Amino acid sequence: MRLKTAAALLLLGLVALVAGIGQLTWWAPADQVTATVPAGTPATPLTVIDAKLKDLRGERRP
Repeated sequence: MRLKTAAALLLLGLVALVAGIGQLTWWAPADQVTATVPAGTPATPLTVIDAKLKDLRGERRP
């Protein structure tokens, strides 16, 4: 009985491992987000913040 339980738990663990890897690789959504503006919207200024800004901390390096 212990062997069957251990084998079932091992199999469930392997399935969970493959599912976790799959969510980070081949099942992951695209990294690019696309937005649209409805027609008839007046032109307004747009600010785009680059992802590189999150690395800035305002520290001076010698």
